Amino acid sequence: LDEASSNADVKERGINQVQWLWGETGLQHIFVLEKNQPQHVRRFKSLLDHLSTTRQLGSSSYLLPSCRNLFRSVVSNVSGYADKTSKKDDAGLLLAIIRCCGVDSLFPIVNVGESTTSTISVEDFVLNDLLRWILIHGSTSQRSSVCIDFKILKLCLYSIASISRQTEIWETVLRELIKAYCDYTTIAEGLLVMISYDRDSFVNRDDENFVKCKVLDTFATDAAHEFASSFRRSQDILRDHNEDVGDEDESHVLRKGDLSLFLRTCAGISSHSFGLLVSNSVVKQWIVSCCESTIDASGDRMLIHEDDLGANVLLQTLLALKSKQTSNFISDDEVVTLLLESWLEGGKIWSESAASLLKQSPLKDDFIELASSRLCGEVKNQPTTDHAILELASEAWAIRAKKLLDISESVSLDIVGLQDTMLWNSGSQSEFLFLCLMYLLYLVEATIRQELLFKNQDEKLFVHILRCITETSGALTASFESRTARNQQFVDIVGSVAEPMLEECCVYGIGLLSSLANNNLPDDDDTLNRTLTALTFLMSLLFRPDRGMGGAHEIGDDLNPTSIKEGDSIWYEKIEGEERVKVTVVKVHFDDFPDLYYTIRVDESNVEKQTVAKKLKRFPTPQNNERLESLVSNVDSGVKDRIGRGIVHKLLQPNDIGTNEVAAECINIIISQCGFASLGVGSVKYDVFKMVSSTESLLCDTLTGPVAELSLDSCIPLLRSLALSMGYGIYTMPSWKNATALKLDPSGSINKILDLYGNLGWIATQQSCPMLPFHTSVAMWLTVVIHTITDEETYRRALGTIRLLGDFLLQNGDSVSNSIYILNAAASVEAASISFTNPALVESEDEKEVLLQLTRCFANSDCLVSSAWTDKFASLLRTKGKKLRPMFMEAAKSCPNELVDCLFLPQKRWSAFQILDVFTSGADEDNLDNDDSIVQEQFGAWKIGMDNEEAVELEDDIRATASWLPAKLMSLLKSVGERASSGEHEDKDLLLGNLLAWITCLNIMDTAGSADMRNRSSIGAFIKKTDALGVIMEIALTETDLGEGNKEDIFACTELDSSTDFISNEVALLVLFRTVEALPTLVKTWFNDDCPKYWQQKFSTFVEKRVAPATLQRELDRIKKATCFDEMVVNGSCASREVVATYHQDECQLSVMIKIPPTFPLRNVEVDCQKTLGIPSSRWRRWALQIMLMLNNQDGNVLEALLLWKQNVDKEFDGVEPCPVCYSVLCMKTHAMPNLECKTCNNRFHSTCLFKWFQSSGKSQCVLCQQPWSGTKV
Repeated sequence: LDEASSNADVKERGINQVQWLWGETGLQHIFVLEKNQPQHVRRFKSLLDHLSTTRQLGSSSYLLPSCRNLFRSVVSNVSGYADKTSKKDDAGLLLAIIRCCGVDSLFPIVNVGESTTSTISVEDFVLNDLLRWILIHGSTSQRSSVCIDFKILKLCLYSIASISRQTEIWETVLRELIKAYCDYTTIAEGLLVMISYDRDSFVNRDDENFVKCKVLDTFATDAAHEFASSFRRSQDILRDHNEDVGDEDESHVLRKGDLSLFLRTCAGISSHSFGLLVSNSVVKQWIVSCCESTIDASGDRMLIHEDDLGANVLLQTLLALKSKQTSNFISDDEVVTLLLESWLEGGKIWSESAASLLKQSPLKDDFIELASSRLCGEVKNQPTTDHAILELASEAWAIRAKKLLDISESVSLDIVGLQDTMLWNSGSQSEFLFLCLMYLLYLVEATIRQELLFKNQDEKLFVHILRCITETSGALTASFESRTARNQQFVDIVGSVAEPMLEECCVYGIGLLSSLANNNLPDDDDTLNRTLTALTFLMSLLFRPDRGMGGAHEIGDDLNPTSIKEGDSIWYEKIEGEERVKVTVVKVHFDDFPDLYYTIRVDESNVEKQTVAKKLKRFPTPQNNERLESLVSNVDSGVKDRIGRGIVHKLLQPNDIGTNEVAAECINIIISQCGFASLGVGSVKYDVFKMVSSTESLLCDTLTGPVAELSLDSCIPLLRSLALSMGYGIYTMPSWKNATALKLDPSGSINKILDLYGNLGWIATQQSCPMLPFHTSVAMWLTVVIHTITDEETYRRALGTIRLLGDFLLQNGDSVSNSIYILNAAASVEAASISFTNPALVESEDEKEVLLQLTRCFANSDCLVSSAWTDKFASLLRTKGKKLRPMFMEAAKSCPNELVDCLFLPQKRWSAFQILDVFTSGADEDNLDNDDSIVQEQFGAWKIGMDNEEAVELEDDIRATASWLPAKLMSLLKSVGERASSGEHEDKDLLLGNLLAWITCLNIMDTAGSADMRNRSSIGAFIKKTDALGVIMEIALTETDLGEGNKEDIFACTELDSSTDFISNEVALLVLFRTVEALPTLVKTWFNDDCPKYWQQKFSTFVEKRVAPATLQRELDRIKKATCFDEMVVNGSCASREVVATYHQDECQLSVMIKIPPTFPLRNVEVDCQKTLGIPSSRWRRWALQIMLMLNNQDGNVLEALLLWKQNVDKEFDGVEPCPVCYSVLCMKTHAMPNLECKTCNNRFHSTCLFKWFQSSGKSQCVLCQQPWSGTKV
């Protein structure tokens, strides 16, 4: 013992073990095991460990009786210990005793009680006490104690002679641990202890098979299956996407702990394990669970998230087992299956384990064959029509395809199934194929993209892809750019294709189109149209302006969306022509791939925002395009001639362009894209001119003769084909100047048509039974030839004909689809009108009527018109509105309520607001035909509880408002005010619609106030009654950053030059500005009473820095332009924020100075009349009070306040006494003079002032004499 105490390892420093051992607190105290002296336990354990290590069994035999007592005492009392350290020390002490003395020397344990004697065998100890300790320690994460418990368990089990009994007890323990939901880490650490080789080598280890048991096999199989099911559910993209998936499996609680450690221990590949602990059949079951088919029971594809974190520990274990195994119990087929599963899941396991293993494996070719077959099968079966799921499926497919290309080291689309041209011949799953290809091209290196597409210099695949992804639905109403948007995105990511290859593509495309057109199969119409559009797009690539720039794809400083990367330093142009700012690309977003958008950070302000590629530029200033335009001629004229001649020979000569619209559109391709490289007999131009002129002559002949005998049905195909050949463009790119380029004189057919539409009898017949196909064909032809008219009379007649066409097409049949013909004609008229200077032609009544028809069609159509329609209409608004804005006034007056509804429709919003803006600028009281029902509708709910005079005043306000605001706008304001908060405006379309409607309302109020100051008061009173202002202010404050864009024009976001996509935060900023400017008193009340505190400081700063200076300047500008001041002189300064008005009346000099605070209207204005000469102070103080009331309490502006003051002064000098209540002669709201006279004191009052006095005082007495009121109206 002396030797052991001298050599024992005890953590306490400065302790002499020998002295301690034989001292008073030594060995004898250990044997009684005092609870509060755990250091004694540790020291004695150290002694026993040393004795058992040095095998001094003779010495330990002297301690055996005491150790047996101590062991019995610990076993009896350990369950009562609560201290963590004691538990660990107790278990360690038991292990030390067992190691020193042996299990056989300690058991059975005999406990002698007062009346009974019990015996505990080693089996009882294991199945009761020891099992309980393992469960408790495992549940409380006491890992070191768990290891000690299992070491005791191992020693106890090896002390049992029967191997079958060992196995039976071990299975019982393991079964109880599993049933108690013991975590994987506890079980794994226990297994490692049970199979580890340590200093207990005296234990007979000849047979350890009891650890490998059926219970462990079953548990390992179930654990793997449970994990695989849970993992697949958690990684299933479709499950995440489908909100209705049941959660019956979610209630199942997964076992905690380190499953990876457990599986690796069972597989014999952990750092401390020594072989497989489960049977081969378990490994087979693991493989089945891990590699379950990715096709579920219903046949739907299972989309798996990339396992970026390597969470699939089962797959990771199996791959590690394969790489480390010495026996071949995982077959080659199973290895390929595991590799395929890893390829499907991707992520960390694939990149770190499977990919490297596969590159060196002889099974590489087998894997590539299976993976390729899977990819090829997927692209042939579109998973769903849901676009969101299509995007997820195509992205997952592309990621797997990229991995397969890397493994195979192949540069071909064959291996992934996209090389097959037959696959691209069908348009039924074009979206899925397109997304798969685009994602794949984005993932591969840019340098090999063209190599993938042009394998062996074969152009066929490129053409078939373009044809497949071309959109043809809605060709008449959708623009060519929108229908080839996917084509452009595809070309953007591919990069600039060499000219010889593009020429080969065009030649192949002409051959495809020829074979389809000449066969003339009706079932092939869609394929034919897609081929025609794709050929047009190919021509635009070959003959585009930047061809010849050494392959550079980007024009000027525009950026290719796919070339923009995170970290790029570029320039941002918010609005075209605006100063650019330098920005850094923070993030590229793929949410709407292939339509990319970006998060950028402004370098100067460090503010982040999101934008699209068209607003990002390469240079700090716009680059002129003179050099680009000069490059058009750089394309080899021989190429042009070869392409043009190919179209003539294969498409024009075999077909009659008078009846074959495809051939007619090919003429448009030749004229507008190829051009004419040569002239003279036999040239392309000669052949084309001969075909077109002969068709036009045939049309003239058909239109010659008595009207009743004309075969108008025969004219329809001729008119359409001529229009298409001259660039009308349905499936080809529009080019309305082809007639000029071909030098065609269409005057003969034009005059024939105009004569026909000038025949009143025929027109009368058409009004009752119109030939709509004929009228649409005429509209098409006039659209492309009206620019050739140089005679004013003919042009005037053409305008009248287009007006008649509008009457026929927009009032009969499908007006929405027919309106595109009139819209195109109107746009062509706008372009042609620049040739004339006669105002009667430039602003013709016919054109106004056409614009009125189009606006009504725009506003009244129940269905959503196409984006191309709205874009053209917006373009017409932009060009016409700048020069001839009043031309839209009649259109605006015709349907204001419908236009208000259009503010809530994204496609119509911009145009509707611009037309309403025309309405607001020229509105008058006669604009609206609101009947009295709108007044009663608004008034009915509000008049309840009002006295008679107040109700009359409110009704007058509503009636005045209804004469200016459209009924729909009034109802909208009321409904907005009835909503509790801005939380009900989360829908972006609803939000923007409300904000734009509010701006429209404020603009109308300004116009109405300019006509009569009383209108401003009435409309302001109506708005106040609706409670809409608070909700609108909350919406606007939520949507915008008050500190953003200090240098920007705050009105630019809604002007004609603005983008057709309103930006909510910019509109919200304008709403705040205009609300403060137009309704200062209501804003001040809201700010003081209802504005949330967290917005008050920001809003006050915004008013001081943005609103107040601008509104004062705008007010001073209005004052300078005012012509109603007569002799009164008004001057003002933005610097001093003072406005001074001087007025001479009856040899008196009246002077008033209005001091406007920096945060007006949040703070009141001050008025100083002290420089007034010849007027008693009581009077000029009363005048100062009038102006302050007008500006601080009546939503008035400075101009209106000064005019009202001047009118009051004039009346007072005429001898009219002011109202004793408001101190003004003219009522601030109604501008009426005092009209109620007291019979007692004969003083006169405004009726509104007097009744407000009665309400506030609570008594009906005269304000001055205090006698009961008995006045009369005067």
